[in-house]
Amino acid sequence: MIEGAAADHSQPGIAEAAAMLHDRDIITISFSGHVPSDTIQAFLRVLALDPAERRDAADPADLGG
Repeated sequence: MIEGAAADHSQPGIAEAAAMLHDRDIITISFSGHVPSDTIQAFLRVLALDPAERRDAADPADLGG
């Protein structure tokens, strides 16, 4: 869902992003207001990690950088 509306799963980019997030055990992402660029960079670093490394981390907050 994007802003409360169902996403169009026929769009390749949406389907690909949904699959990537699902593979990383991310079910929901919510942004409220302005998101600082360092926060986005930390989130992208977590997404780029090897799944086993990400799952083995004791504290997900430590993965961002």
